[in-house]
Order: sequence, then structure tokens, then C-alpha cells
Amino acid sequence: MTCGRLEIRVPEGVYEPREDSLLARAALGEIIEGAGKSGLTVLDVGTGSGILGLSAASYPNVSSVTMSDINEKALSAARENLQKNRAEMHAKCTFIRSDLFSGIRGKFGIIIFNAPYLPHSSIDTGMESRAWDGGEEGTELSIRFLDGALPHLEENGEILLVASSFGNMLQLRKGIERMGLKIEKTFKEHYFFEDIAALVISRR
Repeated sequence: MTCGRLEIRVPEGVYEPREDSLLARAALGEIIEGAGKSGLTVLDVGTGSGILGLSAASYPNVSSVTMSDINEKALSAARENLQKNRAEMHAKCTFIRSDLFSGIRGKFGIIIFNAPYLPHSSIDTGMESRAWDGGEEGTELSIRFLDGALPHLEENGEILLVASSFGNMLQLRKGIERMGLKIEKTFKEHYFFEDIAALVISRR
């Protein structure tokens, strides 16, 4: 598939970019362009095919992008997509196998997570369920992510998190407030019976 100027190959067993990925990509572009500085460092958690991490790496003011995933197939796909798009890349790219932050070291200016956001009871238990399952309320994984992200976020850094109206958004917002964070901006699109939101989150 073609996403802007990027050529993205998505093998079987790897999450294929959908509307949520494209919304997150648009939000990411605004964050990077609005940063007003060079040398940005980016962490893309659960990178999948690498679409968001590679999009970040295509901006001249981004110096390094770390792409992580628990799925080795996803990391292989992201590496292959890096090679396909090498001419568009400005940043150094690193790949790490990690369950959320288990393998991550250091701090980043931008941390991205296109989170699994559906309630557990609304999805099947097949091979692809991990790509959708956000916990019983659809937001538990996102809250765990935010808690793990804080030690890795630079002082004035920003988090980009994808969420859905099918999940318990009140629970998510309370978790954000409890951690001393705030939602700076929300990018939202409506698809059929669902609202998808890309939340830009920072410290209060």
C-alpha cells in the first residue's frame, strides 16, 4: 500500500494500517512540524508495519526513531519497509523487540502508541485479537502504556495515543489526570458507529 510518499508492505500476521493509523499519522505530522526545534527523538511503541515510525523518520527535524513491537514479524516488516523507503528517511532508525517498555531505555521527545482499543468482550480470540484487545474496558492497556511512558518522556515531551469511543473513555481520562498528565489536543474522525481519536498528551 502507498501512504503519502511511503511504500508500506504488510505481511500476514502484522496489523495493516487502517483509518486509525492514518489519523495518527496526520496528528503526528502536526506535532513534529509544530515542535519548532530539530533533533527530535521519537519512540513508536507497537510499531506494526512501521508506518508511524517511518513517517516520523521522514521529517528533517527528527534525528532518531526507535520502533518497538512484541511481534517479531512486525519488526521484520518494519525493517523491510525502512529499506523500501530509505530515500525518504532523514532519521536514524532502531528496532527493538519489547512488550510495551520492557526493552526500552532512554528518554524521547515524542512517544507514539496506536493502541489496541477495543473491549475484550467485543472481539474474538483469534490470532489477530492482540492487535485490537485493549482490556476489559478497552482502555486498560492504554493506561498501562501511559504509566510506563512517563519515565521515558522528556520534560516537555508529548505522547500520541489512539483511542476509540468503544472503549471506556471516562476511565482513560481519569487515568490521564491521575498520572499528572493532560490532553493538549484531540484529533477525531467518525467512522460508521465509532469515533477514533488521536490524543496529544503531555505533563500538566
